[in-house]
Amino acid sequence: MTAPRFAFLGTSAAVASATRDNTSIVVQTDDGLLLVDCGGSAVHRLRRLGMDPLLLAHVFVTHLHVDHVGGLMVGGQRAFPNAIVRVDKRETDYWLSEANMTAAPAEMKRFFQGAIASVTPYLQAGKLTVFEGSTDLILGVRAQSAYGHTPGHTAYVVESRGEKLVLWGDVVHVAAVQFDDPSVTIAYDVNSAEGSVANFYV
Repeated sequence: MTAPRFAFLGTSAAVASATRDNTSIVVQTDDGLLLVDCGGSAVHRLRRLGMDPLLLAHVFVTHLHVDHVGGLMVGGQRAFPNAIVRVDKRETDYWLSEANMTAAPAEMKRFFQGAIASVTPYLQAGKLTVFEGSTDLILGVRAQSAYGHTPGHTAYVVESRGEKLVLWGDVVHVAAVQFDDPSVTIAYDVNSAEGSVANFYV
């Protein structure tokens, strides 16, 4: 396997192998370009890095909050029509459920609406694939369950040539607090007990 190259989307220019956006990370793998999470400006930032969104092969999603999937749709169209979107089944079972949205408090309904709007077109096009729990997805990239912030929250572990990168989504929100005390969680965690366990994993 060749060494993956990373681009963290968001600064003004690509810096050798990495730049950063709030939630989007690009990894060049043997199986093609992989985007982990997809903030709202991902397409624009990919283009600024000289990457064609149409060449994206995979989008792996840590969870279905809109700040991590809001860039999947642009102008009512799939932003990455050739990519397969992958997410833990617990996420889709929870956030794409009309019954769960109906039962949710008013302030939570927007999370369901954002998830449904972002991933349903991929589901309808046969471009959404779910997995269950910790599992290898493509060569050098493994899904690692990190449940708690959301029901199917997942970290992705990228390994090559003895090096490892853990892309953890929203496991940590306030590093200055949570690195010192991983048991601290936030109000947006769906399951604080599971979230605390996930923090210890990281």
